[in-house]
Amino acid sequence: MIVTIGGYKGTETRELSKLLALETGMKYIGEEEIEKRISGESEEERSEKRKEEIMREGEKEETIIEHVLSGLMLENAEAKVFLLSGKKMRARRISEKEGVEMDQAIERIEAMDKEIRDDYLKYYGVNLLDLKDYDLVLNVDKLDRESAVKIIKKYIEKIKK
Repeated sequence: MIVTIGGYKGTETRELSKLLALETGMKYIGEEEIEKRISGESEEERSEKRKEEIMREGEKEETIIEHVLSGLMLENAEAKVFLLSGKKMRARRISEKEGVEMDQAIERIEAMDKEIRDDYLKYYGVNLLDLKDYDLVLNVDKLDRESAVKIIKKYIEKIKK
């Protein structure tokens, strides 16, 4: 089974994906690892290598792939999850994690969101705001990590049957 988990910065995709992997025994591959593997002179080259890495990981079994693009690129994924969170909650998480003021965190979020949306539309032809291709869209604002993982795990168990 391939599970993809994506979301914008500050939605705790990494933390939730790792917890889910621990609870399910599935392998975890994260955005950081994928991004470390790619190189290239231009954004076009890096974009192509990013796509190749995600596709390569999608061929493995029992893997959770945490990358904002994974759910849009891996048609064979049995479960495609997208995590949502409001701007203030995302900013609070980033502020706490990175030790920056809330205003700075909000500015970063707005800039990053725009850059990612624009780049991914340009290089991959995908609209990150269009969530129709996801199986489960989960707002994590009112959930602690364990509760969010429990919901995702329950969904995976249901579709495995």
